Amino acid sequence: MKFFCYVGGLGCIGLYWFDLDHIHLSILFYFMGLIGYWGSLVFYNSYLPRYRFP
Repeated sequence: MKFFCYVGGLGCIGLYWFDLDHIHLSILFYFMGLIGYWGSLVFYNSYLPRYRFP
């Protein structure tokens, strides 16, 4: 989970320099943010307690 949080954070920091002249690098940072966000959600949801309904 920590790894995905760092990847997402670095991707979001990299989006500060979003520029159409370097669109390939900008898209890479965008996808890094997406992978970090969705990857960390998988681990976060696995730590949530399970509820048992009667």
